[in-house]
Amino acid sequence: MLDIVEYQRKKKKLLDIQKPVTSISELQEILTDLEYVCANERSSELVKLLEMLIETTKNVNDSQKLFRLYLLYFQQIYFYTEYSKKAEEVIIQMEKINEKNNKIEQEAFINISKSLTNQFHSRMDDAINFASKAVELITPYKNQYDDTYHRILYVYTLFSWTKNHNFPDAISNTEDCIQYWYSNYNSQAMIFAIFQLLRIYSFLGDDEKIKGILDWVFDEEQIQNNLIDTHYILLYLFTGQIYTIRMRTREAIELLTEAHKKISNSRKTKLTMMYEYTEIIRLLSRCYAYVGNFQQSYDLIMELLSFMEEDYVKRNYFEYGYKRLQFNSYYTLLFIFVQLDLNISGIQDNKLQKIHQYVKSLLEKSNISKNLLLDTSLDEKQMRDILRTESRNPLELYVSLYQHLSSVETYSATEKTIDNIKIIRDFTHNPLYADVILGKIYLSIGKYDEFQNIVDKIKKIKIESEIPVLKPWVDLFVLLQSYLEKPEDQNLVSKFSSLEGWCTKNNFRKMAEEVKLYRKLITSTKTLESFSERFKQTAFLDIYNNQSKKLVLEYLENEV
Repeated sequence: MLDIVEYQRKKKKLLDIQKPVTSISELQEILTDLEYVCANERSSELVKLLEMLIETTKNVNDSQKLFRLYLLYFQQIYFYTEYSKKAEEVIIQMEKINEKNNKIEQEAFINISKSLTNQFHSRMDDAINFASKAVELITPYKNQYDDTYHRILYVYTLFSWTKNHNFPDAISNTEDCIQYWYSNYNSQAMIFAIFQLLRIYSFLGDDEKIKGILDWVFDEEQIQNNLIDTHYILLYLFTGQIYTIRMRTREAIELLTEAHKKISNSRKTKLTMMYEYTEIIRLLSRCYAYVGNFQQSYDLIMELLSFMEEDYVKRNYFEYGYKRLQFNSYYTLLFIFVQLDLNISGIQDNKLQKIHQYVKSLLEKSNISKNLLLDTSLDEKQMRDILRTESRNPLELYVSLYQHLSSVETYSATEKTIDNIKIIRDFTHNPLYADVILGKIYLSIGKYDEFQNIVDKIKKIKIESEIPVLKPWVDLFVLLQSYLEKPEDQNLVSKFSSLEGWCTKNNFRKMAEEVKLYRKLITSTKTLESFSERFKQTAFLDIYNNQSKKLVLEYLENEV
């Protein structure tokens, strides 16, 4: 683990350097300290120091040490768009040095550097190929170059697992890296590896393993007492991500709030860790929306959009990440507007108008949006090919699905629509959204057996009470299933009223309105007389305008 006192001493000594390096012994001492500090943080000060040392080291005539400086410099800059060309030039310089030195360790580092640049530009096949070559080169020498081996092994495992999901190898490799870095000074790398292991177990749905890892991290004094602020930010962010995925939203909010406080304390930290900062805001906004805190969620979206408009961020944020953030912001915004029964096309704020137009424009060009839900000409193979090749950003799916959930006339859905949604379901991170859409369709077109099958499946999924985005749909479906099975049950009216009250209390106005419609429907004297037709006519009236809803409510009121 990192020694905080030693780290601070080395960092101060480095940043106090004012004159060029003139001797190899002096350079060696600086390099030792640099590797210690650079392994645990990135900063503009370190970038400037490395630039100065690279220039002066050219005169010292030690190519191996120059290679190490280039490598440290690359690792500090490669994920900023503004430095992308310079990062590629650094790799070329490292290759020139190794042409003379012909060292396995240097060749492995060159390949892993190429892997990282390809990953930054979303060329994942190339990234995996270079990472694979790097790990093949260094593995026979892993005892000789143990630090290099673990750095390369981690990148290779991260990229290859994302593609092939080889769980045993990924778990074994990642645990190896965690234990190595726990015993050494690279706490930052250890935290990244811990997050990777948590992601793997989250993918497997192994909550027991997740709990064991988090208990160890947060209870282990040697870890907690030797983290600097940026490490805490990473730890809180990564744990918040896992809690969000595992539907532990309240805990996610608590950790993400702490990360937000820490990173907001310093503008320099926000810019240096801009990817982490935007991810914290994005997730926190989403979680607040999920629990009905729409004002806080909205405020965070505005904070995120304001930050993304800063010149430094515009210059440096990589393109795919920018697109992802726009989709995420719009998705959360869409959720807020739907729940508050507001018209998202009537947005007045300029920042929100921009993301509305940006996402709308991308969706209009995207086969995901144009073809997936309602197109009748695509067969299953064609649809799956589109999903595999064009849905690199799952938010395109989520936005399309949620728009479908909130606005499509479910009672007019065809069998083809149902088949399409079933295929899409296989590609979504959380298939429950697709199940809800299917449930709505089956109910509104009178396929009550299929509706009850959907509800039976949904009831087997553990839905935490703190996830309002899904809980009211599940609760409503369960009540409707009970009504279909036993329409004369008098207790159902009070249960509908309770659910309506819960939705109102938690700010889910549109959901409350829909529950109210069903409560009125089941108390209508004419419901049992024309059961199927009435359900079809009144199902999901959120697709109609306010006047239509008012008329329906008045009609049902008069029947009671």
